[in-house]
Amino acid sequence: MYKNEKELIRLCLQDDKKAQRKLVDQYGPPIFGYIKFYLNDPVEAQDILQEVFIAAFKSLPDFHGDCLIYHWLKVIAKNKLYRHVKTKWKSSVDMKEPNSFPDSSIDETILSTINKNEILAEVDKLPEINRVAFLMHVVEGYSHQDIASILGITEEASRSRLFSSNSYRVERLVRQEF
Repeated sequence: MYKNEKELIRLCLQDDKKAQRKLVDQYGPPIFGYIKFYLNDPVEAQDILQEVFIAAFKSLPDFHGDCLIYHWLKVIAKNKLYRHVKTKWKSSVDMKEPNSFPDSSIDETILSTINKNEILAEVDKLPEINRVAFLMHVVEGYSHQDIASILGITEEASRSRLFSSNSYRVERLVRQEF
């Protein structure tokens, strides 16, 4: 139906409802999966996804095609997701700053027997506050300073989320697997 992304974008800008629906149908599921990886609550994730597409359609005239539309939508999703988390945690984040962090003592032979699915299952078990800090640091590559700035917490609070016993164990597994 649509020859390429540029044509799809052009038709969306012309208020073509079928093209807009196609954009949502094509990119909604992967963006939802990205959001849901951070937030275990599908209702919350769906709300953020809706915000992403509202923002995307408002900003579509500014999209110049410098990157793939998926990457552009993912940036919007990150911003919406991080803003949501920051607001949600504003009053609930434990700002207690630990004096030290656990040593990295893990049996290296165990690491070789763990696969990607086991890692994802462990990530999924983390409390949301730890999972978001973990994913931002280990998967997205943000520094603790960046995480602190984005989420409105201290660097120490970011580190404490990452170095909690579960997060730290999962981080070691992920770094080994990926």
